[in-house]
Amino acid sequence: DMYLNADSHFYNIPVNTSYSSVHIPTKVYDLMPSVSHAINWSEALDEVFTQNYRADPALSWQYFGSVTGMLRQYPSMQWMPDPTDEKNPDLYDCRIRSWFIEAATCSKDMVILMDSSGSMEGMGYTI
Repeated sequence: DMYLNADSHFYNIPVNTSYSSVHIPTKVYDLMPSVSHAINWSEALDEVFTQNYRADPALSWQYFGSVTGMLRQYPSMQWMPDPTDEKNPDLYDCRIRSWFIEAATCSKDMVILMDSSGSMEGMGYTI
């Protein structure tokens, strides 16, 4: 069982700082192998999240979003859907949030160096 306790550091929201929790979008089938795999391997982030929190107590929420749509958040808490939208199901999907799109599509700089000096003669060009 996971116990949640109100924590003033997290605005008195009931949380558990020993674990993270996972949110799967309504449109994603959570038993798909890719989603299950993302949940399983990202569980190791709990240790990183707790170490980050211990190292910097001013740190609050930490997140990991997967291309499968799975969102892992630390500390663990009950998911709170949009309170202004009582008629629709929870449609939160990290993949369509600006923070995810910007992180996934930011430009990456790459430098390719070609050494055409004498030391690259013969088999030197072989990779």
